[in-house]
Parts: sequence; C-alpha cells; structure tokens
Amino acid sequence: MKPRIVVVGGLAAGPSAASKAKRINPNAEVTLLEQGEFISYGICELPYFIGNVVTESANLVSYTPQRLEQIKGVSVRILHRAEEVVPVKKTLVVRDLSKDKILEFRYDKLILATGSRTRRLGMKGEESRNVFCVKSLEEGYAIKKYIEEEKPRRAVVIGGGYIGMEMCEALQSTGIQT
Repeated sequence: MKPRIVVVGGLAAGPSAASKAKRINPNAEVTLLEQGEFISYGICELPYFIGNVVTESANLVSYTPQRLEQIKGVSVRILHRAEEVVPVKKTLVVRDLSKDKILEFRYDKLILATGSRTRRLGMKGEESRNVFCVKSLEEGYAIKKYIEEEKPRRAVVIGGGYIGMEMCEALQSTGIQT
C-alpha cells in the first residue's frame, strides 16, 4: 500500500515539503491542502504588485495547483481548510470551503506548514472595509481593488518590518500620503 502524506499549507513551506516528500518517496501519495486559492507565490513581492512595479499577479506565482501536480506529482486541494488533527486515528478533519462540506483525510505522515497568522490589535474599527492585512495574494487583490475604486488620499501602515516599509513605499508611489 502506498504511504499517504498530507501537507497542510501553501506559500513556500508547504509546496517545498510536499515536493521533497515526493522526491524522497516517489511511490507516496502526497496531498497538499491549502485554504486559499493560491498555493505558491511571492508574498514578499506583494507590495510591488500593489505599487504597480509588478503589473501582473501571475508574475508572483511560482506554482499553480495544476503545475505542482504536473511537475512534482503532488495532488493539490485548494479551498480546503484543516480544522482538526485526530492523531489516534491518523486522520485530518478538513472543510471543503467551496462546498462547505466536512471531509476526512487519512494519513501515514502529516506535515503542518501553515506559517504565521496575522495578529489583530483588538482596536475599534479594525474590521472596517478600509483596513487590510498584507498576508496573502487575495488580500493584495483586495488592497489593489480598494485603491483603484475608492482612490484614498491617505494611509497608515502599522508594522515597520520589511513588508511594512515596502508597503509605505508602494502606497506613496500610487500617490497616497503614507
């Protein structure tokens, strides 16, 4: 029987782990689960997309689900969110977000490559339609759409790491006082 390896998470770690698992054991059935639509893209380049230095979002994408399946032999399920690990049964409870249906995935080996979670500040108004996190390509699209449709004049960036600084530069390059 083929060993079943399930990898949870996209971006860099998940596809890399899934690819390596398949390289180490070509006979393994390797499945990658990602809760978003995109599995592998340059998150660090997102400010450059928002600031129009990178004009096509496709240039940020390293692997589409189809390409990862074709080239690496990894089965990919997008819009599938892992909700519970049941180690005793070696199963993973997963929600298919497109159908709002609960599924179970059996595994022999489980790799969790979920990355970090955006930290909310618990401030009044942070759930407003003009407050964004820079954590995913989907959020990048939302920011870009907001800028194009609403034409904001001012922005505040909270966070002074590389992404925060690059977002300041990107927003200023679009004419937004930052």
